[in-house]
Amino acid sequence: MTTAPAIEILQRLPYWKDGETYVLQLGDLFSGENRRFVIDIEVPGIAALGLCKLADLTIEYLNLADRQEISVTLPVNVNVVPGDVAAGRVADPVVRAERLILDAQNSKALATDELLTGNVKEAATRLKGTAANLRRQASLIPVTDERSAESLELIKVEADEIDALAKTAEENDVIYASKRMTESYSRKTRAKNDRNQIVDPTTIPDEFLN
Repeated sequence: MTTAPAIEILQRLPYWKDGETYVLQLGDLFSGENRRFVIDIEVPGIAALGLCKLADLTIEYLNLADRQEISVTLPVNVNVVPGDVAAGRVADPVVRAERLILDAQNSKALATDELLTGNVKEAATRLKGTAANLRRQASLIPVTDERSAESLELIKVEADEIDALAKTAEENDVIYASKRMTESYSRKTRAKNDRNQIVDPTTIPDEFLN
């Protein structure tokens, strides 16, 4: 490689740099809890063929039950298979769905800003366009197994919720609609295993939005 890879934490979670190391704060995890995180690494030009390690992912946590500090390190490799084999591979549907859902959260954040500045029509149009794009991208994912079918459903669920948010923006006052938008954004970016359940924004009790 000619330069160090650029790294982006798509969930916008708290992080800082310690030298060349990115330190990402995930928060508490409970027993049986499942989370997904997406890290985007821009791969610069690689001069030679063959296995190349881009980075190490180190997960450090404290097991409270055993009072034990645990550290697990996983390498991030590219050029794992020859070019002719890689040419026939397709994007992992789970990663693809997760990336699309996270990108959709940026639209929610922008739409919230538009609502708060009085641009209701622009916010609703943005949300509807995002939902339409999610459905268009979902139509391109072939269903070959349970994982791809689940990924397809997650994208459709997100599209349905964004359409509901667009309707909320058009039919309710700005403060109410922006609170619904912020709740949805927060729930979908915290990466917990309940984040992909479809939620009608009009059914969330108001006390959860204060």
